[in-house]
Amino acid sequence: MRTAVLGLLLLLPLGACACPRGAPDLACRAPGRAPDVLPRERALARAAGLGHAAVWRHLAATYDADQDGRVTAEEHGRGPEVFARLDHDHDGALTPADFRGPTRMDRVLARLFLMRHLSPPAPDAPPGPPGPPDADALARGFAAVDADGDGRLSHAEVQREVARPRPHSRVPPVPRGVHLHAALLASVDANADGGLALDEWRDFVAGLARAPRPAPRPAPTGPRPGEPAPDFELPLRDGSGRVRLSEALARRPVALLFGSWT
Repeated sequence: MRTAVLGLLLLLPLGACACPRGAPDLACRAPGRAPDVLPRERALARAAGLGHAAVWRHLAATYDADQDGRVTAEEHGRGPEVFARLDHDHDGALTPADFRGPTRMDRVLARLFLMRHLSPPAPDAPPGPPGPPDADALARGFAAVDADGDGRLSHAEVQREVARPRPHSRVPPVPRGVHLHAALLASVDANADGGLALDEWRDFVAGLARAPRPAPRPAPTGPRPGEPAPDFELPLRDGSGRVRLSEALARRPVALLFGSWT
């Protein structure tokens, strides 16, 4: 029996991935992403530390047709809701001003380095995610990583610390291939002098303590395993008509393939 395969591709806006809004995702590896897209997205991800500036470069290269340094809603062409999410200053155009500062993934990597290398939780600490470290623990961890004692964590010191095995750590390691030091600079180096000073780490920790806790994830509302998929209708890619799931099922078995990529 022949099987009809109906592919539903959820084309998400840039940044709709679980990592930074409007930013390259450093850790996302969505199964089934198109081979010609994945290398380009990974190349963008390697720009970690440039923060949202890397996203602006991608948007400008892709959508700024007249190369005037602005991407209008007409040039973007992805719909008003997507454009509004990217237009952070609400001036009606996408410009470098909309993409400043670290991405969420930059901050995630900075917190990961903090919790694993600068102030790892004690072996007898209660289970659960570790909280922000206290000032004394942070100072001790910083001094241990600051090998030359100059009060700043260099790229070499960060890389050397990350390479140290921590087999009993409760905090996962930084993913391979990520430009960690650049992400740390984007998240922690408040005065942009190219260093990671202890006071800047203290400010970063204070920001973690002030950050609101994420809301609990809502319970799933979709069909459970074994239940039929809800009926839906979509246009054909060539524009020649529409297809409805219930009608396709009446003719032959249908496999639904769900994919997501930028």
